[in-house]
Amino acid sequence: MKKLFLLPVLLLALTACGTTPSSSSEEPSSSSEEPSSSEFVADTRVWSLVGSFGTSGWDNTGTAYDLVRVSAGVNQFEITLDLYVDNEFAVIHDRSWTGQLGFSTINSQTPDGCVIEGGGFDVKNAKMTQDGNYHIVLDTSNTFVPHISVHRLSDPIVPPPAEVFWRIAGSMNSWLNPDDAMLFTETATDGTYEFTLDLYAADEFKVVKNGATWLGATALGTVTPAESVGGTDNIVVAQHGNYTIQVVDGETDVINVTRLGDPIVPPVQEEDVGGWYLTGTINSWTITDTTTFALPAVSGVDHTYEATFAFAKDAEFVINAGGTYDLKRGPSKVQLDPEPIGIDVSGDNIKVTIAGNYKVTFTWATDLGGVIVIKNMDYSTITEILAERTVSKVYTTRGTIVGINGGSIFLEDASGNAINVYNSGTNVIKDEALIGNVVDATGTYKLYNNAAELDVASLTVVTETLSPITPFVIADAAALTARMGTDYSMSGQLVRLNGVTVGPVGTPSSNNYVFTFGTTTLTGYSFFSLAYETANPAAGTGRTAVNAAINALNAAGTTFNVVGVLYCSSATTGLWKLGITNVSMVNVAA
Repeated sequence: MKKLFLLPVLLLALTACGTTPSSSSEEPSSSSEEPSSSEFVADTRVWSLVGSFGTSGWDNTGTAYDLVRVSAGVNQFEITLDLYVDNEFAVIHDRSWTGQLGFSTINSQTPDGCVIEGGGFDVKNAKMTQDGNYHIVLDTSNTFVPHISVHRLSDPIVPPPAEVFWRIAGSMNSWLNPDDAMLFTETATDGTYEFTLDLYAADEFKVVKNGATWLGATALGTVTPAESVGGTDNIVVAQHGNYTIQVVDGETDVINVTRLGDPIVPPVQEEDVGGWYLTGTINSWTITDTTTFALPAVSGVDHTYEATFAFAKDAEFVINAGGTYDLKRGPSKVQLDPEPIGIDVSGDNIKVTIAGNYKVTFTWATDLGGVIVIKNMDYSTITEILAERTVSKVYTTRGTIVGINGGSIFLEDASGNAINVYNSGTNVIKDEALIGNVVDATGTYKLYNNAAELDVASLTVVTETLSPITPFVIADAAALTARMGTDYSMSGQLVRLNGVTVGPVGTPSSNNYVFTFGTTTLTGYSFFSLAYETANPAAGTGRTAVNAAINALNAAGTTFNVVGVLYCSSATTGLWKLGITNVSMVNVAA
């Protein structure tokens, strides 16, 4: 594994971002009649277990470890399998690393301590401490806080493997796993394995145990000299050399790296040969076609090549030069911050997911390095909109719904940037939209209550499957106070406060209440969404339910966790509020 990617009523006057209604009251003009009875909303995502166990090898494309629904009418999914000490796993949906669930999602384990926090990237894996046959259940009944339970049923059906094999996988062998040419030799010291090879600057690798457990930079022990290798996930070589890689196999595996001297085979220094171009399904993978999708040099900018192309949906390509694949650059070189709209880099090739016009810019660097920047010319990311901020300009963007208040729909992207879109024009979906829907929005840029807004936006649902954004955790009162200053660029972001108390609903005004977070207070506000209040499929979980939950927590004096949209609600006072759309955002589990 290279990396684990690592896995969200109408406008109220002067209190929520959007076009100002005629009424000065915070009450919505939409009906707030008693909700109809709730109907079960099936989680239709395909959930899978991935990890270092069995034949998975962290393959997110296979179906062998798909979870199955426990029974009709419940959003619980299960799998039973053998797991062994040091096996690690995570849970993903729809074959994607986005939204993956790991150790922090586990709320029940039997026996206690059979699962601990393992490795990973943004999301830490679950790591087994006991061999066994395990029953794993995923519960997604709460959209915001899914839970995983892990229970050991018995000894493993198949005894654990007796032999241990360590190998290297990395850029030097195209991440081949297992590769017996990279097999370590056990030394005279029990549990210690070594392998010696030439490595060159910019090489990346990991050490793989039994073809399944991947160890990278976090397992580094002694490095000699200290500056020869580094990295945060993959081990990245900084100096050409002949290296001995040593693994100490124990309760905590350790990788020691020693540079013995210059490489036995001198490195070949790549030169910028120019003539870069795209090849792929766009030209039937004709590697000798150097002109149809050529990337001309950018005048006055060294080693930079750029062109704009019209791509069909599902088109795939890489960047080449010289009529061969020897100098190929692919998904690993694509700049992901901000994440390009309509581009998928999870596979072997760069893949287009939205038909349209794309500007492709390649900046060359030696040793098969460089950066590929891909810009969807038909869209602007929320990050780009907030940076440009051209008033009255019409923008089209894509984001995930994190909050709904009448016509005001708050969108957030993978970079954590957010914008309010006021949905009252064409393609009005405000009464059916749900948190977690991914939508395309087109509207005119303006400032409303000091914050960015796309006005009278047309919205189109891209995915019906709910993939909620993970809220940004505000650590303490000081951090919250800093966020509620005069920088309104973060208005609309989904946040989480752990350890709040709350006053009664109606203070200071209707549907308002005051949270206390350490030494800081923050006004909360119950958003109104027809989909969550009176319309199916989420009826009975909106404003009425939120207010009832807040009053109950106030009466009990409970300290709890809350998730909501932190937004500026007044242009004159700069007042910030925490907007709550759905009752599942209140009293969120730790």
